[in-house]
Formats: sequence, C-alpha cells, structure tokens
Amino acid sequence: GEDARFSLELASKRIAVDRLILNELRARVSASEDELTLEARIAGEGGHADVSASTAMRWKDHLLPALDRQQLRGAFTARDFPLASLSPLVEGSVSELAGKLDANLRAELESGQPRLSGQASLRDGVLQLPSVGQRFSDIGAKLTIAPDRVRIEQVTARGLSGGLEAEAEAELIGLKPVAARA
Repeated sequence: GEDARFSLELASKRIAVDRLILNELRARVSASEDELTLEARIAGEGGHADVSASTAMRWKDHLLPALDRQQLRGAFTARDFPLASLSPLVEGSVSELAGKLDANLRAELESGQPRLSGQASLRDGVLQLPSVGQRFSDIGAKLTIAPDRVRIEQVTARGLSGGLEAEAEAELIGLKPVAARA
C-alpha cells in the first residue's frame, strides 16, 4: 500500500511488420509514486525519432494512479528520420512517401495552459497521392513554433509540370489561431 511503482521496457533490433522495417524500436513506461513517464525511439535507414512525455501523478495506496491533467511535458526529436519507414502506416491514402525529417519540438501543459515550441525541417521529400494522381518530389519545408506563433517557411515541391513555393504564419492564443497569413 506504499511506494507503488511500475516499469515496462520493450526493445527490438531490426523489426519487420508487414512492409514496415525498423532498425530499432524501443519503448519504456515507468510510474513512481509521483510521476508517469513514457519514452520511445524508432530508428531506420540511418536516422531516428524520439518521443518522451511525463506528467505528475499520485499513486500512494490506491489501486490505480491518478494523473495530474493540468501538468504535462512532452518532446519529439528527430535526426535524419526516414519518412519511408512510415509508408505502411499511410498506405491507401499515400502510395509513396520519402524524405528526411529533423525536428526538436516541445509541448507543455502548465496549469491547464498549452505551450508549444521548437522547429522542424523536411528535405528530399517525395509524396504521391493516388486521389490527386500527382507525384510531388524535392519537397522541403521549415516549421518554427513559438508559444504565440506557428510559421511554415520555405515550402517547396516539384510536380510533373511545375513546382510551388509557399509560406504561412499563424498567430496563436494557446492553441487557437487568431490571425493568419499565407
């Protein structure tokens, strides 16, 4: 009835599920008397992506822990993560997916107020959408998130008969957009 704890770790090297092939898959969940944490890593083709999240909780002598829904911290980081690793997950709506993702994103829920920050970039992207009948290549983009603003810049892509360049910015209050331009 005191000092309740829980820990589970799953890890695999070179895992294949259908056409999803990963060099490493690791996940860890742990709970102590006052905190619940989750950490996961996916790696494939020379890159990786990491996710972490934690929240305060109370367990003590209860059968199940009570989470603090007003406090949450999370992060997503990626370095040269190959989007092709995710192709089987979007099968049906996307027939080709490729590119390298770099990201360092943070999310917090502090006293019920959300706060986002970080940046992400995509390079050498390829996307083919059967519903549109178009293949886009040389896709690149940069995303910057601040607590009061989301900015997407340097979006580029090539199609069969041309290309596009775009950028957009939205002003936020919490997670709600209050002004935008593109």
